Amino acid sequence: SKVLGPDVPVTVPGVSNGVKWTDLNPLSLLNTMRSMMFTFPYDTLEDLMKRAGIGTAYQEKPCLDPLDPECPETEPNKRSAQLPDVGAELSGGCYGFAT
Repeated sequence: SKVLGPDVPVTVPGVSNGVKWTDLNPLSLLNTMRSMMFTFPYDTLEDLMKRAGIGTAYQEKPCLDPLDPECPETEPNKRSAQLPDVGAELSGGCYGFAT
């Protein structure tokens, strides 16, 4: 996967120095916020995220260019440097490809 922007990373106070699409992991962000002990219905939010198919975002999807320095280490083809077979990935539809 290769997503762009924002040009200036978004700062989430107390959580991160800057978030971009290339390093966003919604579940990790939720767990970090949960550990800060704020009063918030985290279980409800986590349930909604699961029902909407929101997980680790692009962090565990194949990189279109595994040699790209911004390709996360968690991408399945990062170490092998093999290009993904996009046709095969999408042959069953896009469900789960971007979530």
